[in-house]
Amino acid sequence: KEVEAMAELKELRLKVMDLETQREVWNNQVKRQGEEGKRLQEQLDAANKNMMDLNAQLRESQRRFGDLEGKLKEDLMMARIRDAENTQCVAELTQKISNLEYKNQELVTEGDLSTSIDESDRVRELQDKVACLRAQLPTPACTPLVEYKLFLPYK
Repeated sequence: KEVEAMAELKELRLKVMDLETQREVWNNQVKRQGEEGKRLQEQLDAANKNMMDLNAQLRESQRRFGDLEGKLKEDLMMARIRDAENTQCVAELTQKISNLEYKNQELVTEGDLSTSIDESDRVRELQDKVACLRAQLPTPACTPLVEYKLFLPYK
């Protein structure tokens, strides 16, 4: 009986050692899994932080894009206003040029008319002078050829 008890004790000790070894293996596995879980949690936290940073950058980029889009719309509106003002200015200047050209033509015509009137007056004066000179001539029977020779002497 004692031998049996010793054999059973030896067998139980082997079982205890085997269980302790398994416990160590399991403890090591649990420890490794805990470390892996911790590492994965840290990666998850880092990924979440990175995603939050990227979201903040995205919001900032969207805000800047909105600002730039607003500025672009404002610049386009200002360009349209300037274009309209320039078009109006060109139209006004074109109208002024037309008015000045018309006025210039009036002045040229007026000058031509004045010159024509002055020449017409001069012709009348010369005709009056010719009539006066004819009246002073002693011979009433002058021919046009004689009159011509009187006023334009031969050189």
